[in-house]
Amino acid sequence: MTKIYPVIYAAGARGKIVWLIFMCMTLSQSSIDIYIPSMPVMQLSLGTTASAIQLTLTLYLVGYASAQLIYGYLADRYGRRPALLTGYVIYIIASMVCVTTHQIDWLLLGRFLQGFGIAASPVVTRTIMRDVYSGNELARITSYMAAAWAVLPIIAPMLGGYIEAYFGWQMNFRILLVMSIVFAICIWRFLPETRPSHQSTVFALKTIHSDLLRNRMFLWATLGALCGSGFLTAYSTQGAFLLEKFYQLSPVEFGWFAFAIAIFTLLGSFVNGQLVRHYGSPKLLQLGFWILMLGLLLFFIISYLPWHTLTLIMLPMAILFFAEGMLFPNFSSTVYNSLTGNIGVSIAIMGTVQVLGSAFISAVVAYLPIDSLLPLACVWLVITLIMALAIWKLRHSS
Repeated sequence: MTKIYPVIYAAGARGKIVWLIFMCMTLSQSSIDIYIPSMPVMQLSLGTTASAIQLTLTLYLVGYASAQLIYGYLADRYGRRPALLTGYVIYIIASMVCVTTHQIDWLLLGRFLQGFGIAASPVVTRTIMRDVYSGNELARITSYMAAAWAVLPIIAPMLGGYIEAYFGWQMNFRILLVMSIVFAICIWRFLPETRPSHQSTVFALKTIHSDLLRNRMFLWATLGALCGSGFLTAYSTQGAFLLEKFYQLSPVEFGWFAFAIAIFTLLGSFVNGQLVRHYGSPKLLQLGFWILMLGLLLFFIISYLPWHTLTLIMLPMAILFFAEGMLFPNFSSTVYNSLTGNIGVSIAIMGTVQVLGSAFISAVVAYLPIDSLLPLACVWLVITLIMALAIWKLRHSS
């Protein structure tokens, strides 16, 4: 397979592309986080169970995963712009369903279609990043994108808490609808086509799978990225119910707690972006892992205490999310740098594995008891051990 080198763009053009990528990230991340503080209220409003409301996140992730190969093919065959705009049209229609429904069944359908539509965003934007950057520069940009990605879990739940308090839970979906329309217009107007003109448009899925299965860097880095996203998904699925019920937090107070925790994810990503040019991703993966282990150990110790306060639990949570801010961008950039041809499809395969794994974790966590911190701690432990295997394999594959 012919190696694909990044297209050379002027600094101004690359800056515009980065801002458009960031814009797309805000919608995909807000679609997960903005309504999380409203979950307990949605349960009462729709007259359903907590598990059914948690399935709105699970089905979103299922839709998110199921469409990624489709958008990867469209991005490689027809170009990055058409693939991204197709996803936005589907997302806009799905958001209209979420805005107008008062029944849990229709909301679940709308959430699935939202995930199906917005799946274009991570596939195409990651492909564009690989079109434009490579090497340690790609790792640096990925780290800053991860920092930007961390801003949304800071802002979205906090805003979502206030939106719920003053306007009701459906206003969250109205805001997502308006954002998707505005962003689609910006993409249509300003995003250039970055697919290399010399890239082959031949789509041989069997050949691509065969190449990727022989690419050990791709396989283990994808597993590590799955663990990173699964770690956060476990918290997103149970966090609101655990903290609002176990610590009697209101939706607004939960939003401020999410703000405080996500600051450390942002800090971890920023520190990683500064260090990766000097030390490289392999060393920073090992450093991030040991920081994660420290936070997890403290979390277990506090979980076993007969009493603990929200302030006390903040310490291990801060350490854990700082480590996540370091680990996820390094796993992701390792995946991108390992790719050769058919970049869109390859990234779609990586994204499909990552999101299906996260959907499975979300479904498991949705049925865990919420009267203790220990179930969440045990899920995090399993994820961390799998991550350790991925880092060890990457070290011996590089």
